[in-house]
Amino acid sequence: MNVEIRARGIEMTEPLEQVVQRRVYSALRRFGHRVRRASVQLTDLNGPKGGVDIRCKIEAHLEGGGQVIVHQTRETPFTAVADACEAVARAVRRRSDRLRSRRRGA
Repeated sequence: MNVEIRARGIEMTEPLEQVVQRRVYSALRRFGHRVRRASVQLTDLNGPKGGVDIRCKIEAHLEGGGQVIVHQTRETPFTAVADACEAVARAVRRRSDRLRSRRRGA
């Protein structure tokens, strides 16, 4: 699985990049054969004003052309990434379960 990381208004430090890579791989590795790639975008919505304004958007591009998109907005990039990774894992699992049910004829 290929993970693409972009940052807008946030300094992408090496520790932050490593955390993002590790979290995304950890969240999606069990779906590795179903997830072709993941795009992560971190955005500082309010600039230097502060507050709960760091948005993490994760797009998981699935085999067969589908995709799952989640957004989480938190105070720090680390918490935004952690919460978004949990959300994308749940969403991919739900999508996979639905597809499996359809194939069985349920």
